[in-house]
Amino acid sequence: MEQTLEKKSIHEDRYYRPDNFPKGLTRKVVESISHIKNEPGWLTSFRLKAFEIYEQKPMPTWGFFPNFNVDIDSYTHYIGSNQQKKKSWDEVDPEVLKSFERLGIPEHERKYLAGIEAMNDSETVYANVKKELTELGILFCDIDTAIREYPEIVKKYLGTVVSVGDNKFSALNSCVFSGGSFAFVPKGVKTPMPLQAYFKVTAASSGQYERTLLIADEGAELEYSEGCSSVQDKGTNFHTAVVELISHKNAKIFYTTIQNWKKICITGPSNAGYVMKEAISLGRT
Repeated sequence: MEQTLEKKSIHEDRYYRPDNFPKGLTRKVVESISHIKNEPGWLTSFRLKAFEIYEQKPMPTWGFFPNFNVDIDSYTHYIGSNQQKKKSWDEVDPEVLKSFERLGIPEHERKYLAGIEAMNDSETVYANVKKELTELGILFCDIDTAIREYPEIVKKYLGTVVSVGDNKFSALNSCVFSGGSFAFVPKGVKTPMPLQAYFKVTAASSGQYERTLLIADEGAELEYSEGCSSVQDKGTNFHTAVVELISHKNAKIFYTTIQNWKKICITGPSNAGYVMKEAISLGRT
C-alpha cells in the first residue's frame, strides 16, 4: 500500500495544482491543464502539438502586433477553482455572483435566454439549459463538458476552421484553452431563444483562453451571443480566444460578441484582447 501511494505521489508531483499555477508557458503547464481536466489522450496530444507549434511560430506582423510588446511568460495561463460548476445562481460563490449580478445576467437569463454559461477566469462557474432545448435535441454546454460527453463531435470539428498552425496565437489558445462554449443544433432545428455565454476576467496578471465551437447541421439555425469583460484594474490581463463556426448546407449561425475590457492599452496596465473568429460553410445553400 505504501509503495502504491508513494508512486501516486511521485506521479502527481509532475503536475501543478489548479490553484497554484506559476507564471509562464512550459510543456509542464500544458500537461498540467490537461491532467487537471482529466482529458482523453487525443486532446493531450492536440495540446502538446500546439505548444510545439507555438514555440516555433514568430510573433505576427499584421494588425497592431508590430508595436505590441507582450511577454507571455509574465502571465499565469490557468486560474483554477476548487468549486464545482453550478446549475443554480443560489449555489454560486457570493462574491462571484455579485459581479455577474452587476451585469444583470441572472435576470437577463430568466427573461430572454434558452441557455446560458458563465465563466470566471479559466473555469465555468454556472451553466443552465432550458428543457425545450434538450427536447429539440440541441446540445449546449461548456467546451470542457462537451469533450467529456460528446468527444466524437468535438474531435471531428476542433481545429478545422481555425487551425492550430494558423498563427502564434491560434497555437497559444490551442495548447492552454480552458472553458468556452459548445453548441450543436441538429438537422432542421432552430434555437427557440438565444444561447448566451459570459466570460469574465478577475485575476491580475492572468490569461483567459476560452474556445468556442458552434455547429449548425443541415437546415438548422443557431443564435448565440457572448459577452467578455474584466474587473481587474491592477496588473495586466491577456485574452486570446478562438471561435469556430461550422454551418452545414442551408444552415445559419447568428453570432454576436460584446467586449468591455478595463483600460485597454498595449503598454502599461492593460487588457489585450485578441479573438480569432472564423466560419466555414459545408455544402451549397
